[in-house]
This record gives sequence, C-alpha cells and structure tokens, in this order.
Amino acid sequence: MIAKTRKSTLAAATVVALTLTGLGVSAIAATSAQNTAATGYVVCVSKTTGDMKLRTKSTCPKGFTTKVFGAKGPAGLTGAQGIQGIQGIQGEAGVDGPQGLKGDIGAIGMPGEPGEQGVQGEQGVQGVAGLDGSAATVYTGYSAGQDRPLAIWTDDPLDYRIMVTDSVVPQGRYLVTATSSFRYGTDPVECWIKLDASPDYNVGIYRLTDSTGGAAVTSQAVIDVPSGGNTLSYYCVNISGTTSQMTHFDAFISALKIGDINP
Repeated sequence: MIAKTRKSTLAAATVVALTLTGLGVSAIAATSAQNTAATGYVVCVSKTTGDMKLRTKSTCPKGFTTKVFGAKGPAGLTGAQGIQGIQGIQGEAGVDGPQGLKGDIGAIGMPGEPGEQGVQGEQGVQGVAGLDGSAATVYTGYSAGQDRPLAIWTDDPLDYRIMVTDSVVPQGRYLVTATSSFRYGTDPVECWIKLDASPDYNVGIYRLTDSTGGAAVTSQAVIDVPSGGNTLSYYCVNISGTTSQMTHFDAFISALKIGDINP
C-alpha cells in the first residue's frame, strides 16, 4: 500500500509539473506570493490519496500538506576554462579620432656628425688693387710769417708763396688743406694751393679763395702729384693794388694721400 501511494504521488507530481508548465509562471504567481522561479511553486497534496491542487490561500485545506516544486537550487561550481575560440575576422578600420593636443617640446637632440668637406670652388676674379698702405701718410708745412708784406700783382708766382711743404710729396692723389691769418692790415687777399712743378702761376692752381678785411682764409683742393713727386705750396697776393704792411701769420698746409674721388 505504501509503494502504491509513492507511485501515485510521483505520478501526481508529474501531472502537477506539467500543469504548472502549461499555466506559466505568471499564472502560478497569481495564486500565491511564494510562486516564483527562485522559490519554487507551492501546491497542496492530499495526505491520503496524493491528489494535488494549487494553493490559493496562505495555507492548504485540512487533510492536505504543503509541497514546493521547482525551487532554484544552489549555484553550481564554476566550470573549467573553455578552449580559446578561433580568432575572428578583423573588423573595418574605425573613423579617425579628433586631433590630439600638441605635446611638450622634446629634448634637444645630439649634434650631428660633421658633413664632408665640399669641393673647392674656382679661383675668383682678382679684385681692384687696394691702397698701398700709405693712405694715412700726411705731408705738412708751416710758416709763422710776419716777416714779409704780401706782394701786389707782379706775374711772378714766387712773389706770392707764403709757405711750402717741408718735404717732397711722392706721386699720388692728395687732399690738400691750407690756412693762414693776416696782420698789420685789412687789404683784400686772394689765396690758392699750387703744385710747384709748374713755374707758371696759371698751371697747378687749385681753388682760389678770397679774404676781405684781414679775415683768416682756408683753402682746400684735391691734387694729383705726377711721377717723381713735387712740393705743394700756399700762395696769397694783395689785390688792393697798393703796397701795404699786411703780412701772413701762422700759415699751415697739409697733404693727405687718398684713393679715389666719388668712386
């Protein structure tokens, strides 16, 4: 009798399980708050016949006992690591991202190796010859004066020479400057710088300079001294037409060798 009861109970349980499956979880859950997939499904089983029916109240009726079917069991142990699958096909390249921020400036690199020696270029055209090193050479002359009155016009250049350079000036081009003041008179005076190689006062005259009232006078000229060299002199003449006692005083001449004029 006991074996029969157990078989009946198992058969009934199978029927209940199928019935529960047919009803679905939502229908079972509607009959009892305990009917969930996690806690199982609560039914009432007859103690004498093994019949089962859904429990619709908080307790089963008299002669029935409460049974729970389908309760969730404890979690199983973690299984072993599966074999690595085959590598999938590479996907398409993604869209380029936005430009990143500019990084910090890197450290200065090591100096590079020296380059190879270049081929020597062709000889250039020779430049114009420079000065001979005597551009700073100055030739001078000085006369204190006050010992001979200025001559009036006599057509003899030597009558008008008041001073001469102390030495012969070599061949070359010179910037010549001469100055003089006058004493003991206020007659009009005309002065000029002259290359002494020419005996005629009309040859080698450069830059006539006038003075009136006895004022000091300064003359300046560029003179080309010919081959062999020559002296340079300063000449002043009384152009009043009348003899006077006016003399020159502190006359000075200088000749500075130069290269070109308005190159």
